Amino acid sequence: MTLAEDLLCSATQNSRLSAQRTQAGWLLIAALMTLGSAVVSHHLARVLLLWKCVFPVTPKDLETEKSRGDSFTWQVTLEGRAGALCAIKSFVSHCGDLLTEEVIQRLLPPLPCAVDLLTQLGS
Repeated sequence: MTLAEDLLCSATQNSRLSAQRTQAGWLLIAALMTLGSAVVSHHLARVLLLWKCVFPVTPKDLETEKSRGDSFTWQVTLEGRAGALCAIKSFVSHCGDLLTEEVIQRLLPPLPCAVDLLTQLGS
């Protein structure tokens, strides 16, 4: 988990490796989810925070974000969001017993903005 966090946090430090670090970090987190609830429960708070940070929280944040960045920045951003969504899917598939009401309430808010972004990518 620490390695995954380090990769995600250091992705902005070396732009040539940003996309690869982002992919690797989320891949490690998705793999961690396959170890099941007994392992993931110890890391859940950290993972929930990472998921929260990768998506815009409000539609206003999404609009502000759309006006910034070049194509490379967007590539890294979208890699991060795709990786986070895959890790969420892995979490739901392998750690269903950790899906308490509180966890669900923390997972849901960023998802509408992720869907909104997908609908606006062509424009």
